[in-house]
Amino acid sequence: MTRPELRIALRETSWLEVIAADGSRLEFATLPPGSERRFEIGAGLAVTLGNAGGAEIARRRTRARPRAVDARERRAFQSILPRRDRGAGPALRGGSGLSHRFGSLASAGAGWRRRHVSISELDEVERGEALRSWLRRHGGALLGGVLAGVAILIGIELWQQRREALREQAALDFESFLAAEEAKDFERADRLAAELASGEGGSYAWLALQRQARRALDAGRPEEALARLREAQRFARDPAAAELGRLRVARVLLALGRPEEALAELDRVRGEAWRAELEELRGDALARLGRDREAREAYLRAQAARPSPGEALAFKLAALAAGGESE
Repeated sequence: MTRPELRIALRETSWLEVIAADGSRLEFATLPPGSERRFEIGAGLAVTLGNAGGAEIARRRTRARPRAVDARERRAFQSILPRRDRGAGPALRGGSGLSHRFGSLASAGAGWRRRHVSISELDEVERGEALRSWLRRHGGALLGGVLAGVAILIGIELWQQRREALREQAALDFESFLAAEEAKDFERADRLAAELASGEGGSYAWLALQRQARRALDAGRPEEALARLREAQRFARDPAAAELGRLRVARVLLALGRPEEALAELDRVRGEAWRAELEELRGDALARLGRDREAREAYLRAQAARPSPGEALAFKLAALAAGGESE
């Protein structure tokens, strides 16, 4: 008795696998349009198509009814493929796939009309199953990452709000400091300056400490003034302010009779914003050390850097010249 024959004709490119009942692979390939394959139908014959919409399946006068491959079957099939063959078929990655296992069709009714096979619903099912599988594997990590990101954003926002509140409070404290100095309430002014220096006073703390140093110097307390000036350097955010602070430290060191330390402080000034003041103070320190030639060169540089040198600088140059003549 003649066994039924299965005919598969492709109108479009499709991946095809045919496995016999004994597990042997009869076909496993991606076939171009126009390809045709015929197989003898027996019990247990398994056919898997990658592009069912582009295939026509017929059995002489009887058409085999295909069914869609569900995601569980696809994963099981993928797991048993050799590594080099995994992913070879578009059906395993989406697309309109088709699988059918043929039983003994010898007794099947005849006269089935030939028609095209198309399973358009498979794409949506596969995508949904893939999404659910991905969420099962990575959902916990994804949720943890989202929560961590939200916590970081909240933390940054709270930190910025606190910094802004501290800056506003520092501005208010500095206004109170100026009012206390104006009222000659120096005890309260010193307390406010200490609060600014112990918190987020920033530039307000620098200004308050500079004013304290000026007040101490006017009162004949140069050591206290030096301490305030050095403390203020911690709050100098702007390079020009930091260099101005060093110049004032050097000036107090000269008043204390420590010209070597004053020169060391002046050597740390690198910018050009205070060039005239820097060179004049350098000349003062060098003159205290008896290095008149170097002092005169420093005074001349200060004179060149200052549009209006002033009488004080001219007097210092004249004093050096008179000292040189008397020697």
